[in-house]
Amino acid sequence: MGKIDRKKHYSRLKKIIITGIIRSTQFNNLNDRLREMYSKSMPVLYSIPIIHMDPQQAESITEYITAF
Repeated sequence: MGKIDRKKHYSRLKKIIITGIIRSTQFNNLNDRLREMYSKSMPVLYSIPIIHMDPQQAESITEYITAF
């Protein structure tokens, strides 16, 4: 097995992760928009439901997303 060039190995593994909070009803709109913008290199997009959260933070998020 050949020697691994660590600099090249790590540079290929660099990823950028962007997280956001949107209404679930807007997920398809976001997906469509990203497909338009990144037609050749669509980023991975998926949703994760919030199951447990600090009540005050949950209230702040609810106020924020219902403002739209």
